[in-house]
Amino acid sequence: MSGIEGGFCHGLEPRIQDMMWGTDSAGDVATRRAMIRTAIAICDQCPLQAECIATGIVSHDPWGVIGGLGLKGRRLLARMAIEDGCPCTPRDTAPREALIRWIRMHPEHIKAARIVSNLRRKRDERNESQAAWRATHPRAVKADNTTKKKPEEPPKRPSDHRRPGTHTSRIKRKDGDFQPTLFAEDGES
Repeated sequence: MSGIEGGFCHGLEPRIQDMMWGTDSAGDVATRRAMIRTAIAICDQCPLQAECIATGIVSHDPWGVIGGLGLKGRRLLARMAIEDGCPCTPRDTAPREALIRWIRMHPEHIKAARIVSNLRRKRDERNESQAAWRATHPRAVKADNTTKKKPEEPPKRPSDHRRPGTHTSRIKRKDGDFQPTLFAEDGES
C-alpha cells in the first residue's frame, strides 16, 4: 500500500506501510494486531479515507487493510452501497467517484461494516477453536458420539401376547363390527 498522495499514510516508509496495511508479517500475533489497530486508527482520522476505500473496492484488491477496512469489510460496504442504489458496479461509469460520494454521505456505514466483519471473524475463530478443543478432549468426543446415535426402541410385544390374568373378548359394537377388548379375569376393569 503506497497510500494516496495527501493521505496520512503517504509519508510513512514503505516497509512500515506494508506491515501496517499490507500482508507483511510484523512478528508475533500481538504485534501484528497492534499494527493493524494503529493502521485503522490512522485511516479513521484521514481526510482521504473514502478515496482509499473506493479504490480498494473498485480494484477488488484482496489483500490487507485499505481505508481502515479489511477485505470482508470492503465487500460488505460495497453490498450496502449497491443496496442503497449507488451505481458502483464495474459496468457502471465512474464507479469509484460514485462510491466516494456515497461513502462521504454515509460515514457511519464504515464503522458498521467493520463491526459486522469483526463479529463474523470472531464467530468463525470461536467455532474453529471449539472444534479443535472437541477433537482433542475424549469426554467431548464421547459425548458427541453418544448424542449422534439414535435411541433404541423398546422391544415390542408380539400381537398375540397377553398380560397374565387377562383374556380377549369380542364385543359387538353398535355399527356391527366386533372389537377386541381386554378384561381382567376376576371381573375388575
